[in-house]
Amino acid sequence: LQVYMNGAVTVAIPSFGKDLHFSQSDLAWPLQAFNLTFGCLLLLTGRLADKYGRKPVFLIGTALFTFLSIPPIFCPEPISFNTMMGLLGIGAAMMTSSGMGVLGSNLEGALKNRAIAVMAGGQSIGFILGLLSAGFLCELHRGWRWIFVVQAGLGGLFLLAGVASVPQDVVKYDRALDWPGVCLSSTGLVLLIFSLSRALRPRRWRVAYIPTLFALSVVILAAFVAWEHMRDKRGHSVLLKMSIFKDTQFRAFFLLIFFIWWNFNVLQYFVTVYYQDVQYLTPAQTGIRFIPESISGVVVNTATGWLVEYLPGEWLNAFGVGTTVASSAIFAVIDPSTTYWRNAFWVMVLLPGADAIYTVGNLFVLTSMPDDSQALAGGLFATGTRIATSIGLAITSAIATAVSDHSDAAGSLLKGYRAAGWTCFAASCVGLAVNVVWLRGIGITGGKKGVRIADNSVSAPEEKSQAA
Repeated sequence: LQVYMNGAVTVAIPSFGKDLHFSQSDLAWPLQAFNLTFGCLLLLTGRLADKYGRKPVFLIGTALFTFLSIPPIFCPEPISFNTMMGLLGIGAAMMTSSGMGVLGSNLEGALKNRAIAVMAGGQSIGFILGLLSAGFLCELHRGWRWIFVVQAGLGGLFLLAGVASVPQDVVKYDRALDWPGVCLSSTGLVLLIFSLSRALRPRRWRVAYIPTLFALSVVILAAFVAWEHMRDKRGHSVLLKMSIFKDTQFRAFFLLIFFIWWNFNVLQYFVTVYYQDVQYLTPAQTGIRFIPESISGVVVNTATGWLVEYLPGEWLNAFGVGTTVASSAIFAVIDPSTTYWRNAFWVMVLLPGADAIYTVGNLFVLTSMPDDSQALAGGLFATGTRIATSIGLAITSAIATAVSDHSDAAGSLLKGYRAAGWTCFAASCVGLAVNVVWLRGIGITGGKKGVRIADNSVSAPEEKSQAA
């Protein structure tokens, strides 16, 4: 549902920008506002779901997302629209972390593998449905408002399905919430994502407040790590147990996630603007060209949900890395004068190979954390992808803009987009190196039971009294 909205809003930006009288420089704000609240609240909502119930948090998040999809239909100007997009991010964060917690805490073995693969495939379907529906609806007079009508209707159906089908929790997190850790992590992520998103425009790093906020975010996130480590050593409850990162493969997996999702999400963005800014395609024509990506994503996720029980995780990761390397390399040399089927089609087909890493990575993270922290595990994985997207898009956009500015007027935009492709190619190559060097021997991740790394549970009576 939230990926549907991302795809739809990406295509509809010119339409609601014109209708609501956005300035050109502020067109990115709706998605930035959504990503800001979504990315910075995943850890908090994950821990709340583990403590107070994954089903209640999931249903509240779905209801919030559904009902907050209605006000944007009637927004008359940019401020109210951006505000509602930011509030939608809260519901999306609650759905994402608690939804993963529902799968991680209630399913085992092959059924969990299938469920995570189906969820990844659902994201592919949601994204293409968002692109296609927005492409055709935007052809109507003020048709972009119907995007949110469809979104609210889908949300209502999913809410009823959730009430009927989501099971109650068996295991819950029974310790006190680490509110200082919550404040430090949320504030640091807000400043990080905000500063990176504002830096996407040309030469924005020269504006004093952007590097200042970025530096401040790094300091606050470092303070969060130090605070969690100190509380953990004293036996107090923590938001995120830093000892899990002592495991080399756990750290390596997050490095892999970082560089592959840099490629995956950033390349999707540049392919979208390439269709519209270089080939001058309409939103509807752009959406149609993403159909092969959706089909490929469903095929990859279906196969991964079955193969993850039989093949080592590093093999499936290698497949995902290889397809992202190939897709970015093709985009880096893309020629708009040739047919869609000779180059852009292969970018679309190969890019969803990253979904193999999504299934393996989620299983790895879920089995690395205790049963009472499964929603937090899902939130942690999603936070890693959001940070990767924000940093990757900021760096890649800066490189693309610099190349375009130093190129001849003719074809300068295309040269910048090709530079973006090479940047994504380099990121995937780093991911390939991480998989080869540090993730060898992770074995078969599907069907694992139990916890790989020491959990957050409290065993000593004195620790329980300290937590109280």
